[in-house]
Amino acid sequence: MSERIRYLWSRATTPVKVGLLFGALGALLALLGWFRERGDLLGLLLALLISFATWGVVSWAIAQAVHEVEKDEGV
Repeated sequence: MSERIRYLWSRATTPVKVGLLFGALGALLALLGWFRERGDLLGLLLALLISFATWGVVSWAIAQAVHEVEKDEGV
């Protein structure tokens, strides 16, 4: 399993890696907030899903835009 994960990680583009890392950071912050307030399990799942998705998609979009600009300018 570890080899498959390493293979997938090596094949992923930089914007995808950025999106996954920031999505994980957003989910971690949601988890910390849940531990602080001790909500219900459904609230935790929704917080993890929403925070991972928003942080991940927004950071991926920004990284993708930077990548496209650098590619167009030949940097």
